[in-house]
Amino acid sequence: MSALIHSFAFAGLDAYPVDVEAVLLGGKGRTQIIGLADACVREAGERVRAAVSCSGYPFPKGQLVVSLMPSEMKKRGSHFDLPMALSVMEEAGDIACVIPPTAAFLGELSLEGRLRPVKGILAMAAAAKEAGIRELYLPAENAEEAALVKGILLHPCRSLSDVISILSGRLPRRSENTVFTGKAAQSRIAVGVTAPAGEAAEAPDFSDVVGQKALLGAVLLACAGGHNLLMIGPPGCGKTMIAERIPGILPPLTEEESLEVTKIYSASGHLDPGKGLIRTRPFRSPHHSASMSSIVGGGSDARPGEVTLAHNGVLFLDELPEFPRRTLEALRQPLENRHVTVSRVGAIHDYPASFLFVAAMNPCPCGYSPYERCHCSDYEIARYRQKISGPILDRIDIQKRVEPVSLLDGRESAGPVFTTASMRDRVCAAREIQANRFRGEGIRTNAEMTPAMVEKYCRLDTSCRTMLNEICSRRGYSARTSGRFIRMARTSADLAGAEDIREKDLAYVLSVRDLDISTAKLIAM
Repeated sequence: MSALIHSFAFAGLDAYPVDVEAVLLGGKGRTQIIGLADACVREAGERVRAAVSCSGYPFPKGQLVVSLMPSEMKKRGSHFDLPMALSVMEEAGDIACVIPPTAAFLGELSLEGRLRPVKGILAMAAAAKEAGIRELYLPAENAEEAALVKGILLHPCRSLSDVISILSGRLPRRSENTVFTGKAAQSRIAVGVTAPAGEAAEAPDFSDVVGQKALLGAVLLACAGGHNLLMIGPPGCGKTMIAERIPGILPPLTEEESLEVTKIYSASGHLDPGKGLIRTRPFRSPHHSASMSSIVGGGSDARPGEVTLAHNGVLFLDELPEFPRRTLEALRQPLENRHVTVSRVGAIHDYPASFLFVAAMNPCPCGYSPYERCHCSDYEIARYRQKISGPILDRIDIQKRVEPVSLLDGRESAGPVFTTASMRDRVCAAREIQANRFRGEGIRTNAEMTPAMVEKYCRLDTSCRTMLNEICSRRGYSARTSGRFIRMARTSADLAGAEDIREKDLAYVLSVRDLDISTAKLIAM
C-alpha cells in the first residue's frame, strides 16, 4: 500500500492541495518523480536520499515512484522535499508513527537533513486552512509568516529529525492556539500574532527638497487621490529625489492591504525569511533596460511583475522615454483596470496591480529644453516625446514641469517648508474623506471612481461645466481625460475640506498638464 502525505503548491499568488504519494517497487534502486514536476522538483530525489541518510535513517532499496497529484497541474518549488521524504520513509516503514490525516508538510531539505525556508508560505497556509488542514509542519524561518493565518496549528522545525520526533511523540504537541520553534520547543507564540515590527529606517524627508512649490502641490494632489504623475525637467532638478519621498506621505497600509502585499512578496520570493507582515508601502523603481515580462509579469511560469510588486504602493519609472515602447504599451491595462492578466499555455493568472504610477523624463534628448544650453530642434524634441504614445499619456493625470532651482537661492526664497509629516497629514485627511464616501463601493480613492460614481459624487455647477468643456474642446482632450480632470477636482476639494467641487478646484487641475501645452507649441519639421 502506498504512503500518502498532504502538501501544497502555488500557482500565481494562490495555492492548491497536492497529495504526495510514494510506492516501493522491486528492481534497481532509483527514484522516479511523476506529476508534471519541474527541474527543481525532479532534483528532489537526490536531496531526499542524502537528507534521509544523513539524518540517521536507512533509505529504502529498490525502485521508488513518487507521484504528485493532481497530475495535470505543473509543480514547481523546493518545498516538496519534506513531504516526499516522509512519504518514502513511511512507505519503507522507517518511522514508527502514524502521520495525522489532517496534517500537511512544507519545506526544503539540505543534504544534511536541515529544513530550509521556502517561498509562498502565506498563500499555502491560507489554502491549508481552507482545505481543512489542522496542523502544518514547516521550516522555523517561515513560522512568523505562516502565523498570519489564524486557526491552524503550526509546527516550526529545524530539521527532518525534528519532524520525526514530533510525529513519534518524543517532542510534545502543543495546544491548538500555540506554535513552537526548534528542537527545544520552548518558545510559544500565539497563532495569528506577529512580533512587533522593528523600527523602519529613517525615510528621506520632503524638507530636503529646495523650492519646487508648484510641483509639491501636484505631488500632494496625486497622493491624496491616487492620481498618476509625470515629472518633466532637466537633469539634476530633483525629479528622482521627489519620487523617492512619495511613499512617506501615503497613508499607512491597512491590515487588508498589508496581507495583500505580504502574500504577493511571499509568492514571488521577495519576502525575507523570518519576516512577518509587511507594514510599509512598496516602492518599485525598475531600470529602463528591464524586459516587458519583468515589468508586467510573465515568463515560462507566468510570474508577477513589477506592476504587481508595486500593488498598494508606488511604481516609479525614471527616464520614461528610454523604456522600450512595447513595454510602455503593456502598461495600458494595469493603469486603467488596476489588475493585469498574464496568459500562458498552461495557465492564466490575474494579478492585482493597483499602484500610484510616478514617472520622470527629460524634456528633450539632451535634457535642457527650453534653455540656451539646449541645441535640439523642434523635430528632435517632438520625436523624443513621441516615444511615449498618446494612450499612455492619456492615462497619466498630472504632467508637471520641474524647473531647475539654485540650492542657495532656493533656500532663501522657498517660503514655508514642505515636510513629509505635514504633507502626510493632509493626504491622510483627504483619504479619510474618500474612505467615508466610498464605504461599501469597493474602491478606496477618487482615481478609482467609475463613470457612474463620477456622476454621483462629482456634481459640477454651470460655470465649472462651461470651463471644462472649453478647455477640452480647445486642446482636443478625450472623454477619459475630462473624466480624470473631474476626479482630480474632487481630490482638490477634499484637500481643502470642501463638500462640493469649486471653480478654483477645476481651474487648478486644468493647469497640471504642462506636457500637453508645451508639446502643442512644437513645430514638426
